[in-house]
Amino acid sequence: RLSSIENFLNEVLKKIRVNSPVIVLDSWDAYAKEMDERDRLKTEKTIVSIATVSKSRVIFVSEETRQTTLDYLVDGVVELSAESVDSRLFRAGYLRKLRGLNIRFHVRPYTLVGAMIRGFDVYEEPDYTYVRRIEVLPDFDGKYSFGSHTLDEKLGGLPYGATMTVEYTPDVPITAVAGLSQPMIVNFVLMGRSVVIVPLPGVSPEIIAKWLLNVVGEEAFTQHMAIYHDGEITSTNFKEIFFNLDDDMDDSAEEFNQLTAKLRKSSVDGRVLFVRSLSVIENKHFDELNRLAALVSRRISSAQNLFDAQFYFVESNSPLKPKVVSMSQRHLKLSVRNGGVLA
Repeated sequence: RLSSIENFLNEVLKKIRVNSPVIVLDSWDAYAKEMDERDRLKTEKTIVSIATVSKSRVIFVSEETRQTTLDYLVDGVVELSAESVDSRLFRAGYLRKLRGLNIRFHVRPYTLVGAMIRGFDVYEEPDYTYVRRIEVLPDFDGKYSFGSHTLDEKLGGLPYGATMTVEYTPDVPITAVAGLSQPMIVNFVLMGRSVVIVPLPGVSPEIIAKWLLNVVGEEAFTQHMAIYHDGEITSTNFKEIFFNLDDDMDDSAEEFNQLTAKLRKSSVDGRVLFVRSLSVIENKHFDELNRLAALVSRRISSAQNLFDAQFYFVESNSPLKPKVVSMSQRHLKLSVRNGGVLA
């Protein structure tokens, strides 16, 4: 430890003059409080001036959030904060000042996992015209892969016959919600398995179909896909893929049974992935919650018996959420904080 503030400052100035280092002045407040206002300003000006001339980088670390004279001298001011959100610690950096640069986003979430700081950008809508090669991820330890190394690492895969529920708040972009199931959908189809999709409200079935066709290829797409579409079909290319059967209240409907039987037969091992938005059937049958709850129970039991995989998308304010979550083996909640999507 340095014995006095004078020794400390002399050491700092010497380091700056000798080379061009990065100097972090931790707990600058502790030293600044040893000086009167005039000496503090003079010292800070001196450090900043010498650092500028020598092309050094100096970082002042302060535990005070109030504005000081130092804020006007430096090139950038970043305030770090941490707060509890849904029983988790949420960290964010607030960019108060970046001299000469346009601050596009004033708040950046970050993490300290692995003893390294990593910042996150705000969510941006995906470009569905971009297609990249997808790596097929096999099952492991009696579980389906989510089609993503990251999701498998964080969630541990989806056990055979299990249900994954994705809960989302109203401010979460729909494309962010739907994006969680897309790697698994693609992985299932590329492995020769079949998929049934009931899209989220606001997600175009035709856009989903075009994207999947480009990713998995025409043969796999036509053999293993079925997508719910209750509107006018503008493209004749997908008429064999789209279905508009009233399966949402009665799984014993003959037409829907025929559809799933066809997909199960074309599946390499007879297993099917069902990706369903609860909002679709809630909106159509909002006055029949008891029947809807019974339907969810039947579907989850059916998936368990047939070793299928199932994704449910449910809004946080849905009256069916407690029922679905209680019967799910995996539950993920999405929310928005300062432009970023939290999971």
